[in-house]
Amino acid sequence: MTTWYIDPANGNNANSGVSWALAWVAINGATAAKGVVAGDTIKIAKSPAPYSIGNATWNQYSKTVTLALGQTLNVELCETGWAVDNGSTVAHDPVATDAKEGSYCVKITAPASPAVSTLYAHKTISSTDFSSKQKLSFWIKNEAAILANHWNLCLCSNNAGTTVVDTIAIPAIPSTGQWVCLTIARNGGGNLGAAIQSVALYSGSVAPTASKYVRLDCIIACTTSGLNLQSLISKNSAEQGGTEPWYGIQSINGTTILLDNDVNCKANAGRGYDGATETVATYARETFKTSLASATSTVIQQTSVAGTAGNLVAFEGGYDTSTGLQTGETFFDGSNGFGYGIYVANYFNSLNHIHTYRYYYGFYNMYPGGAINNTASCNNTYCGVHDANPTSNSNLTFWALNNNGSYGYNFPNSCNRGRLTIYNASNNLSYGIYVDRCIELNNPVLKTLNNGTAGIYSTYSTNFFIGTYTSANNGSYSISCNKKVMIYIDNANIGESTVCNFGNAWFVNAQVAINKWGGSATDKRIYCDDGRIYNENSIRHTASGFAWKLSPTSSIRNSFYPLYLKVAEIAVAANAQVTVSAWLRRSNTGLTASLVCRGGQIAGVASDVITSMTAAADTWEQISINFTPTEAGVVEIEVQCYGGTTYSAYVDDLSVSQTGGPVRADLLTLDATRFGLPWCSITSRLEYSPYPYAAREVAHAVA
Repeated sequence: MTTWYIDPANGNNANSGVSWALAWVAINGATAAKGVVAGDTIKIAKSPAPYSIGNATWNQYSKTVTLALGQTLNVELCETGWAVDNGSTVAHDPVATDAKEGSYCVKITAPASPAVSTLYAHKTISSTDFSSKQKLSFWIKNEAAILANHWNLCLCSNNAGTTVVDTIAIPAIPSTGQWVCLTIARNGGGNLGAAIQSVALYSGSVAPTASKYVRLDCIIACTTSGLNLQSLISKNSAEQGGTEPWYGIQSINGTTILLDNDVNCKANAGRGYDGATETVATYARETFKTSLASATSTVIQQTSVAGTAGNLVAFEGGYDTSTGLQTGETFFDGSNGFGYGIYVANYFNSLNHIHTYRYYYGFYNMYPGGAINNTASCNNTYCGVHDANPTSNSNLTFWALNNNGSYGYNFPNSCNRGRLTIYNASNNLSYGIYVDRCIELNNPVLKTLNNGTAGIYSTYSTNFFIGTYTSANNGSYSISCNKKVMIYIDNANIGESTVCNFGNAWFVNAQVAINKWGGSATDKRIYCDDGRIYNENSIRHTASGFAWKLSPTSSIRNSFYPLYLKVAEIAVAANAQVTVSAWLRRSNTGLTASLVCRGGQIAGVASDVITSMTAAADTWEQISINFTPTEAGVVEIEVQCYGGTTYSAYVDDLSVSQTGGPVRADLLTLDATRFGLPWCSITSRLEYSPYPYAAREVAHAVA
């Protein structure tokens, strides 16, 4: 197996990639033509380490982070009008139209016949010494593509913008209609001017596009290696790993920093930060800037060599080019919110210690057999991860999918048989996690806080297992279930008043089962479309433990679509009668409550076997069902109820026997639960599979 090298700061894809000195510059340098094969490892240089920016106050669910000491100097925040020069048109757009900082941005439109090296707008400022700084950092948004040498942003020593001291050459920008975050040193290097009285926009040595505008906002001066608009900030001091995510910056105004979502998020929009309100040491770090994309679908970096099972092509970020040790992280930054940051386009690829910011999609299209490990974060994009492959079969783990313009994670296709783990999907403008069909979410810990619509959206997905789930301040509800969904949560801390929205999930029996509500082992809840199921501690048949309470909430729950609860899985032998009994109770005789073995589960039981209550309201009644399977196997037993929207049924104390077969009396209690559901497995033996966060008992037929 061969090791290859990528250095985003100093590499070149024309190199051989065989050492740091001959490293490629990007992931798409690792090609089969260069010799990369299955089982090879590609080491990627780490981004610069975090640096301190002093203490700062972070406010829960707020965009505002307040520094104890400012790190930058304001040049022009574009809140008031600029002067028109040489036939241009200047407007001041309010934040309702567009602005990244404050209440306004400036819009400067070139004349119908623009010239070269010409002043087109300027703004007088109070005389300021910028000589402690070396760069300008600012936002620019262009109507037409910008070529190199189209525009210069200049600092001038007079009020009229005609005596240029510092020239900042605006680079080529192929995208249009996107705010682009830039941090640029003055032409010739060195410090900025000491007595600046105006900032001005000049055309360069190439005339700009006629009658097309550029918008500018939040122009600040910064040091060569200090805080700027392209920096990421966090409470995290670790060069590798840590528990706090890194946030993109929307604006800096002295000591006030606003956190961003996607690049076109306006100054008066966005979701902010989801942690505790506190004043703590705060850090910044810089990213590797990739080429600017011209469209949403532009592929910036793409894997191009397939691995094989057991021989992945491994892209490993975070390497120190001096020591050769993996001591950091690799952060890629698209700057303009366009393009696919990393397009995983091949089978059996893995990525680790790699993060993406300010793209359209951070990661795109997870191909089968691959793995993304738990240091990956995809923030400040339109969508952090867009998994467009319908049969991924991948093992994907993401540390943070936060502060994106729409979704943290989006899986829009069907039948993904891979496993997904996400630790944090918060502060996204729409959903934290959006899954349409069949993916397996397998989380020890999941936090979805402060998303615009909901923490989780799922449709046709039945394999969501979450250990500890924390959800609060999501715009409409914590979980949205559309169509057939089964979500299992062991411990839920949910702050939303609407826990689940079932949309058009009618007639599919969607369920969200919670084993410990708020950490309480005595509070178990199953949220259903048009019904609720809880454990009941005060109304029960036995003197200890609990019963289960089923409450339809809609007339949709009728004889054709009853509310149901699976109460047991029973291993049965062939050709011997099975008897199942349970104690049932109902609050009103208008409610029908039944014990049921659904037909078609096993040979010999073609139709539903059902017995309904006949006793008066608020009376416990033991009812039984009998059936004789003609093959050995496993059957499920349910309690069903329907009728009315204010009545409830209760079930407790199950018993099972089969002629000539043993009875596992120790497993008959309905007090045992698994992910919020009653678990009563009547078997000859139990097997526990190595399935994370859920012991899956496998029932076997009685010998």
